[in-house]
Amino acid sequence: MSRPKLGELLLQNGLITAEQLSTALQSQVVNAGRLGSNVVELGFTSVDALSDLLAFQLGVPAVGPADLSAPDPRVLAAIPAAICGKYKLLPFRLLGQTLHVAMQDPLREDVLEYLRAGLRVEIKPYVAPQLRLLYFLERYYEIPRPKRFLRQPGSTAPHDERRTYLQPTVAAPVATPAASPVPPPAPAAAPAAPARPRLPGGSVSGSFELVYLDEVPRAAANEAFDVEVELPDATAAVAGDELLARIDQATTRETLIQALVEPVTESVTLSLLVLLRNEMAVGLAAWGTPLPQKQVRGLVVPTNTPSLLQRATASRAPVRGTGREDDLQAMIATYLRAPAPQACCVVPVMLLQRVINLICVQSKTPLTDHDVALLQRIGEHAAAAYERLVRTHQVSTS
Repeated sequence: MSRPKLGELLLQNGLITAEQLSTALQSQVVNAGRLGSNVVELGFTSVDALSDLLAFQLGVPAVGPADLSAPDPRVLAAIPAAICGKYKLLPFRLLGQTLHVAMQDPLREDVLEYLRAGLRVEIKPYVAPQLRLLYFLERYYEIPRPKRFLRQPGSTAPHDERRTYLQPTVAAPVATPAASPVPPPAPAAAPAAPARPRLPGGSVSGSFELVYLDEVPRAAANEAFDVEVELPDATAAVAGDELLARIDQATTRETLIQALVEPVTESVTLSLLVLLRNEMAVGLAAWGTPLPQKQVRGLVVPTNTPSLLQRATASRAPVRGTGREDDLQAMIATYLRAPAPQACCVVPVMLLQRVINLICVQSKTPLTDHDVALLQRIGEHAAAAYERLVRTHQVSTS
């Protein structure tokens, strides 16, 4: 017997409306992630309500923040951080020879069997929402949450309980085992790259500045929101009609993103696609950078300070300028190790009257009116592609 879908349960239990479910499915297409995470992020329900519903759906007990707030350090050390990050799980209690583990996917028998064989103990799985696990994985194992979860201080975005764990309650004492389980061998960690200094703030002020992330081994945690985009090595620009056809034919979010960062002219030095999140722009993919795409997704810049990004978001139309006029463009180029831009153009991508992406194009020569018109068409075709993907996603989840 198939299990009921989460969307159906949310509706049946009165946690969200049909309109809110439609909005959450649209958000899932744009932002990726699990449906429940998107529902909570939009403020439609709480993490605890989602946790209870997941327990009912999967037939597995849920674990709350009290149990996860003060686990025995020896229990945390039982499973390597790389394994916890990869499979989104967190050991929190050992009673006798049974290890209690919070999991995003508690029905994955292959993972459960791997843990049993490696630790030589019984495993009792619990379900925990993705948002809750991501918080505690960052807290205990320093596995960074994806940048899409960042919120600007003072933001009016709907509150969610991810931010209430800063003052955790004290959990009940944990039983002390006779001997700690033997952990399976952890995969070899790659050496960390040296930290890069921040750039001077320039004219970009406020609580946000360009974020530089160190390349640390924990980045191998394989975050669920990472978009694996394969970018071509070729430097030749793609003909306009061919690029528009690729966008129109995109069947997944990943193939659409890949098409949106293709260079439109031979003079393009950098093409960057960002996701708008609460007055921030989070990197999704970039063409023209030697950095790995995972590091591109570590880029976070503000959209609430004067810049081409802000103007394109506010006007909902393409805007262009020079690298000398916009310090933020120069900072982006420096972070992505691209040449200093001589000309820039930022194009918004809309979904249901809302700007969801910005395409940022930098060039070594001025962009012509024809170039800007093509970029505008790319933004329009991208909007249509998103709408098509949303409709397909709604049908597949109904």
